[in-house]
Amino acid sequence: MVFAMVPRAPMHFFANQMFKVGCLNLYINNVPIWWLSDYPHLIKKLRNFIVNPERNMEWAEQKIKLEHLIDVVDRKETKPRWKHVKLSAWTKMAVKRAVQVCSEEAVADICQGSFPLEKTIGTRMYLVHVC
Repeated sequence: MVFAMVPRAPMHFFANQMFKVGCLNLYINNVPIWWLSDYPHLIKKLRNFIVNPERNMEWAEQKIKLEHLIDVVDRKETKPRWKHVKLSAWTKMAVKRAVQVCSEEAVADICQGSFPLEKTIGTRMYLVHVC
């Protein structure tokens, strides 16, 4: 399987054609090529998933909760602040803020927080794999 990173404009073109999520690579035994957006947009999307209060997420049967990040914000020991987790139309687009939320420093700060470690496993694992 081959992954290709492309800007969004060609994706709109391909979405209207017969290629929905990928196409065949004619040079490598018809191995499928899957179109991915660029990684800054993926990081923002993953951050937006965790800060959406209506989304119920789990990682290996462990809850991923916004409250774990709010605890980090309240203690003010690392970068994430309210503008990182309470998103507006403008802050939702900030790649730098998404990277700061999905950082190893935020994960370490969750470990020092008020929640028991066993309750934050899902959130920490999600952020570790996003980093």
